[in-house]
Amino acid sequence: MRGRSSVVVLNDFYKDFIEEHDKFYLAFSFFDLMEYDRAALSVQDCKNKKAYYLHMYGRYLADGKRKLDNAPDSFGPPDKLENGHLKTLKTELAKKYAITELDGFCIYLYGVGLKKLDLLKEAIEVFVDALLALSLPNHWMKHFFLGHIYLELQLNEEGLKIYQHLMDKGFVKSSYIVSQVAMAYNNMREVDMAVNAFTELTEMDPYRLENVDYFSNTLYIKARRCLVHQINPF
Repeated sequence: MRGRSSVVVLNDFYKDFIEEHDKFYLAFSFFDLMEYDRAALSVQDCKNKKAYYLHMYGRYLADGKRKLDNAPDSFGPPDKLENGHLKTLKTELAKKYAITELDGFCIYLYGVGLKKLDLLKEAIEVFVDALLALSLPNHWMKHFFLGHIYLELQLNEEGLKIYQHLMDKGFVKSSYIVSQVAMAYNNMREVDMAVNAFTELTEMDPYRLENVDYFSNTLYIKARRCLVHQINPF
């Protein structure tokens, strides 16, 4: 595709997708019904990258489903030795990855296969490539994702900046954002701020159970045990 305009490439992409539209959505319907083998078979001859991803992902999930269905003991650990099908998928994806014919979703699936085969170093490199390969719009939902990740990484001040920005843009009554703000202050050991945020959250959503244990802990630290009993009478 080198040397061709992005408009021409985009037109080619939609042309392929329109031609294979029916097969793709038939496979998607099978996929929703968890008939992964049928989904994979329906798009095995398609050229569109979306359809190819659905084909490969369907094969991957079908193999996992077969292993669960055939497992003699559903409570036992999965048999790591039975990974021949996974190795086949990994080999097929590796060939296309080497000649840059995979989109970001298939690159991610390739990374999942590497991780499942305990090829962790290669998997990390491929996961990074998957992120770089995706050309995503600057959607406002990205801020919710980044805020969540910042809190997961204990980058609480960065997370608070994002949530404050979202509240300034109209999400001031979002119980999710208020709970995230409360958790950020809790992580930072800012007990007074955490109690205020949790109290606001309780007033907004009095029957909410999520994160109530953290609220109880902060109240206990503040020696406000009477309020602890009110939110957790057990």
